[in-house]
Amino acid sequence: MAVIEKWIEIKAPVEHVFDLLGQTGNFPQWMRNVEIVKRSDNQQALLKKCAASGAGVEWRLEPLMFEPHRRLAWRLASDATSAQAEAIFEETRRGTTLMRFVFSDETPRTQPSAADFFGEHPAQALEESVQRFKHLAEQDDDDEDAATVIKLPRAEKAATTERETKEFSAPAVAEAARNAQANESIHRATSPRRSVLSLLHVILTAVALALITACAVWLFTAKRHQTAAADTQAQLPSSNATPTASPSSSIPFQTATSEHESKATKSVSNNGSTNQSLHIPARVNSSSAGNDTATERSSAEAHQRTELRVALNEWLTAINAHSIDKEMSLYAPTIERYYLRRNLSQANVRADKLRLAARARLIDVIVSEPEIIFAPDGNSATMIFRKQYNIEGSRFKNRGEVVQELKWLKTKAGWRIINERDVKVIR
Repeated sequence: MAVIEKWIEIKAPVEHVFDLLGQTGNFPQWMRNVEIVKRSDNQQALLKKCAASGAGVEWRLEPLMFEPHRRLAWRLASDATSAQAEAIFEETRRGTTLMRFVFSDETPRTQPSAADFFGEHPAQALEESVQRFKHLAEQDDDDEDAATVIKLPRAEKAATTERETKEFSAPAVAEAARNAQANESIHRATSPRRSVLSLLHVILTAVALALITACAVWLFTAKRHQTAAADTQAQLPSSNATPTASPSSSIPFQTATSEHESKATKSVSNNGSTNQSLHIPARVNSSSAGNDTATERSSAEAHQRTELRVALNEWLTAINAHSIDKEMSLYAPTIERYYLRRNLSQANVRADKLRLAARARLIDVIVSEPEIIFAPDGNSATMIFRKQYNIEGSRFKNRGEVVQELKWLKTKAGWRIINERDVKVIR
């Protein structure tokens, strides 16, 4: 699978760059091989110019991901080829936008490559297209800034200048600084309390799950013992018969090797007469071994579910507390899939999460009760749940809800994440 990646810095706000790239009708302006954009019911179709024949080849553009001001993704496909394109946006401290554009080819090597969409030299063609998009975005942003300039009359301009002077005078600046310091103090005071509450929630959840598991095992064992006692009572003789039994006959189920039954020995009564001891047929409980195995397997799986729920709560607490080190300690050294990318190292995932943490002053994530599906060998498990997120920065605010999938691998150090992706975008 071929992957082409381009980085570029655009001198325009991230909101403007995101909106411009998300409008597919603008593609012919910056992609030289796109001639027409047609719209259908649930997807867009692109017509590509073919230099050899001069005819147009139709490519389908299907949206995969839409995270406002952060990420866009599409699938580009024709009759025999398929590829994915992803754009990730990041706002710099200078107010510009750092955009990373990734084009990955999903077509097997034995078939025509989807990179043919960009011509004989896809890397060079993609570089030229990205540069044209940079020029278009910066030009549009300059035009918008020029359109907002309004010429004010002299008297109104003087009043505006006086008002701005008052707003930015020394007392006003000092008051604004005090307010900002007070808000920061409140935020610092509430952050530890939120962390303590999250940790307390994790501990209480783990204790409750352990108690539920112990009660279930105890009830199952008591039911099995009650059934065995009822079967034993059913085989005893009626109360009218009172035979004299030898000491060995006090063990009701003694299995003989050849005849599968127990025979009591003869005992001598006080008057010297010999009585035949009680003869109790042996009963072999053939299902006891299977029940023991099922009980052990059920108990082990319940214990693993408890461990996975505790690991999920630790992952969620680390995200909300901006604790990157704690969050990354729950990932395996190699991640098989991270959203649209595959086979990443832990360092690559850490870098992506650090970029988000540097831009966001608030990350609030809530998840539902997960559905846990174990692999047949019991060494891996897939967890599916609904996730609501609220991410706020100085110049952006992202809210949404998705169905997310986490795949865990059991290691010597515990359960570790090897797969993280969004299954479905709800809103």
